[in-house]
Parts: sequence; C-alpha cells; structure tokens
Amino acid sequence: TKKNLVFAKGDNAEIAKKAGADFVGAEDMVQKIQTQNWFGFDVCVTTPDMMPVIGRIAKVLGPKGLMPNPKSGTVTNLADSTYLLPFFIFFFSLWF
Repeated sequence: TKKNLVFAKGDNAEIAKKAGADFVGAEDMVQKIQTQNWFGFDVCVTTPDMMPVIGRIAKVLGPKGLMPNPKSGTVTNLADSTYLLPFFIFFFSLWF
C-alpha cells in the first residue's frame, strides 16, 4: 500500500491520526521535506489553512505530482468531512 501524509494541525491533525494517516504534521513536516529532502509518502492531503505553509515547498512537491490541490480532492477541511476521511485515505492510497 502507498503511504500518505496529511498536513494539518490542531483538531484536524487528531482527526487524521484517528482516521489512519501514515504521517501527520504541519510546519515540522515542511521543515523535514525542505532540509532532509524526505519523500517517504506517495499521497499528500492538506487542510485549506495549511496551504500557505505548503506553498513554501510547492516547487519541490509539484514536479513529483505530490502538491495537494482542490481539484483532485486533496485539499479538504477534515473537521467538516470526518466521516469521509478514512475513505479518502484508503482511496488515495490505492489510486495514486
């Protein structure tokens, strides 16, 4: 199965952990990607409030096809779609 990373903080991070995300973080994960060139994930999901933070690594994620975007459904408010999050994580881990 593919590994997924969820960029979220606060309640959204807790929701992602409970839903079974492989990696959950915020600025710490951005820092890890920037400094260590870490790509131990295949799918990246984020909340809208994290997009400005992720924008700092867009040039790194984009060419690899990992940059979240609303059209692909990888930018979502987890608190509003709690019941769908396990489905999203499962679907994206199989599909991408």
